[in-house]
Amino acid sequence: MKTVITTGLLLLSLFACNDREQDTNVLPEATQTGANTAGCLVDGKVWVATTKYLTPFSNYAEQNNGHYIISLTLKSREETYRNSISIKLPLNNLVLDKEYSLPYSDNTSENFANYQDINGDDFYASTVVPGKIKITRLDIPKNIVSGTFEFKAVNKDGNVINITDGRFDKKFD
Repeated sequence: MKTVITTGLLLLSLFACNDREQDTNVLPEATQTGANTAGCLVDGKVWVATTKYLTPFSNYAEQNNGHYIISLTLKSREETYRNSISIKLPLNNLVLDKEYSLPYSDNTSENFANYQDINGDDFYASTVVPGKIKITRLDIPKNIVSGTFEFKAVNKDGNVINITDGRFDKKFD
């Protein structure tokens, strides 16, 4: 009987364990462990990339002779890029904890920061009002990139949104 109770409790504890989704009402902590978290404030409202949609394939960092390209796609919906943030940043001689303009004014590669709202309306950062990004950890052997960001973005109609207090701690392949 004792074995049956022990086995039952063990099975119950296994079923009770699950991957907990990030609370979408609270910004995730700014970590550097590869926690696969990301979030920011969009016009003052909490926006969180849900963990199950942070695929490693849309996020990467590569380095070649001192030239880096960092690409992030942060999504809160799986089936579409609606309600997502995308950042691509080319850098020569990356310095950790240094603030870089977003989009970065370097002619080595395409660079951008974009927010797509729930309706599919695209807002892009521009060099007229550049945002900021800071890479706080880049560990290519461990596939981790972490940092902070903020930017103002404009859509085709001239509407502006403010992305502030952004943070990401991503694993990539």
